[in-house]
Amino acid sequence: PVEKSGTTACEALLSASMLAPYAGQSAQRTKLCQESLLLFQGLQDQRGIAQAFQELGHAASAQGKYAEAHQLHTKSLALFQEIRDLPGIANATLAFAQVLYAQCAHREAYASGQESLQRFQNMNNRQGIAQALSLLAFLAGYYQEHTKAITLAEESLRIFKEEGKEWE
Repeated sequence: PVEKSGTTACEALLSASMLAPYAGQSAQRTKLCQESLLLFQGLQDQRGIAQAFQELGHAASAQGKYAEAHQLHTKSLALFQEIRDLPGIANATLAFAQVLYAQCAHREAYASGQESLQRFQNMNNRQGIAQALSLLAFLAGYYQEHTKAITLAEESLRIFKEEGKEWE
């Protein structure tokens, strides 16, 4: 019971960090992520550690700290791969692709985006598919492949609408 309540506290902190920007508390986001990371590390919860690194990477990206985000998403991806967490790998691969895009590493971003799309398709994760297609649409536009960009964006939007989500 102690380990379960410890995990629950870690997950609650991580969830609070994800919600902080929506409550106008972006400054709290990183602090809450770091607290959850320390707790997950104390529990030796590899999945939790990977999730905390991923959320820290998102927080760093939101602050324009792309080199830091790159490192954090690399750590997250490595841990998800180590524990063979397929949804975690797919999400981390997409997050990594998004950071590569922000760093203007378009070729690498495209390869990671394609990999994440394939992983999401293998799991039939429609929201993940839509997110990957959205990123790939931006990349196709960067490469002046406008027809492909429009097709990818429309497919992404269609899936988001079917899932009742806003387009990202």
